[in-house]
Amino acid sequence: MSEWSDNGGAAGGVSTARLYKSLLDGDLDGGEAVQASQQMLQMVMASIPQGVFWKDRELRFLGCNQVFADTVGHDPADIVGKTDVELGWTTLDAGNYRNWDELVIESAKPRFEIHEPVHRPDGEIRWLETNKVPLVDFHGEVVGLLGTFQDVTSRLRAQQQLSEALNELDERVRERTGALSAANEALQLEVEERSRLQELERRQRAYAEALRDTAAAFNQAVDIDDVLEQAVESLFRLIDIDVAAVLIVGDDGRMTLARSGLVEGHDLAPGSPEGLELAVAPLEPFDSKVIDCAAPGSTEARLALDSQSVLIAPISLAGKPIGYVVAESAEAGRFAQSDAKGIRFIADQAAAAFTTVQLITQARELAAVDERQRLARELHDAVSQTLWTACLSAESLATLEDPSDCRREIDRLRTLSRGALAEMRTLLLELRPAAIDDADLPGLIDQLIDAFASRKNTRIERDLEEIDDIALDSKLALYRIVQEALNNVARHATPDEVVVSLRSHDDNIQIEVRDDGGGFDLLAIPPGHFGLHIMVERAEAAGGFCTVDSGHGTTTVSATVPRAANG
Repeated sequence: MSEWSDNGGAAGGVSTARLYKSLLDGDLDGGEAVQASQQMLQMVMASIPQGVFWKDRELRFLGCNQVFADTVGHDPADIVGKTDVELGWTTLDAGNYRNWDELVIESAKPRFEIHEPVHRPDGEIRWLETNKVPLVDFHGEVVGLLGTFQDVTSRLRAQQQLSEALNELDERVRERTGALSAANEALQLEVEERSRLQELERRQRAYAEALRDTAAAFNQAVDIDDVLEQAVESLFRLIDIDVAAVLIVGDDGRMTLARSGLVEGHDLAPGSPEGLELAVAPLEPFDSKVIDCAAPGSTEARLALDSQSVLIAPISLAGKPIGYVVAESAEAGRFAQSDAKGIRFIADQAAAAFTTVQLITQARELAAVDERQRLARELHDAVSQTLWTACLSAESLATLEDPSDCRREIDRLRTLSRGALAEMRTLLLELRPAAIDDADLPGLIDQLIDAFASRKNTRIERDLEEIDDIALDSKLALYRIVQEALNNVARHATPDEVVVSLRSHDDNIQIEVRDDGGGFDLLAIPPGHFGLHIMVERAEAAGGFCTVDSGHGTTTVSATVPRAANG
């Protein structure tokens, strides 16, 4: 039988490999085999990096490897027979180890990857990952337990650091996400606010444009019908309504429906103006009024049977209502304060338009009176005197015996008759300005010259070129300029000769009126005399120009206008 050393090596320096081979080959007897197995077990436990220990059922250590002994800080021989408390563990650690040991022994089931703390005397805490399995005898009875462990402090700390880093990253992500969410929410609110402001600005701009267009449309109204029509259109333009109307107060104090407009599907109720009269009469005077027809006890003041909201404002002149503008909707509670302002604006514009129409009517009447008076003066100053002179000439013919005298009076009578006829035709043109459009320019000027000849015993030379294709504005401007020039000669000069010429030059037409009546100082024209200025304005309005030259006893009025229409 071979001899084996106590330190686990074979006597005589037998190697571990040979010992293992002898054990496998069965070359050893029973005692040697047991001893060899123990030594082999010790060598295995000494070679593994984990700590190994085993205990009995009373949880006393039966043995361990060197790694365990180094961890505990005792020799392996000193550990046998002791408990965890006797090894110097802290009470907390020893109690924790005992709990797990009892659980394994009582359950007869192994427990793996148990993380147990170790509180070192220097205060450092190390972590062990322990595996504990029950030890059983040949009868299957649990007689103790076997445990292995390894120090996993570095790994757990790394995992903890990783977990902390991940948690910190998660927290930062949450904070960043929260900040981004808050920023996005703030941006969304800002976008919504900007959109709201833009929409509000768009509505205000559209409303302002509608107010401007409404005011401009009212300013263009020239009669009552225009005002009524514009008031109804403005109500639909400024306010979302179903029915619009204008009511006029008659001399008897009752209202009549002057103009109305209805969205399709609405009908006027019979007797509605009377119903509205009852509703507004107690409220006079007022600015504007919203009537809720659906309210309990509300007066049934509406134009349409299905109207639920009524908006009304008076049209006042000199503080007295002359009518009302009315807007209605089938929606209950439809109108707001802004709508009341809108209908008040329309009522004010309608009142101003009514005033303007009245002024226009009065101006037309005054203009008609002035025109009739002017024509009466023209008839008295020109035609009447010419005809009276012609009558005297005709009566004197009966007393003349000399044929030559008769001949002169007859020529004189013919001239006076032609002049009176020309004057009458000129006055008729003033009464019917449209007739100027159809007449040719040389014929119109001839007529003016004949009328002038009947009032002034002056030699007249005319040089008029036939011109047919001339724009209406240019023809009218030249006609009025010649008319004004000859009137000025008749009133302010005593010429021996007057020359009127009409010529065409390429694309322009030129008229010239020249007289030798003594001339005048252009810088000494008395205030209130605008004839020369008007002639210049007429020529410029037609796209041409007009000059007046007076000196050395001669005055020349020259005007040039384009043949074609200006622009």
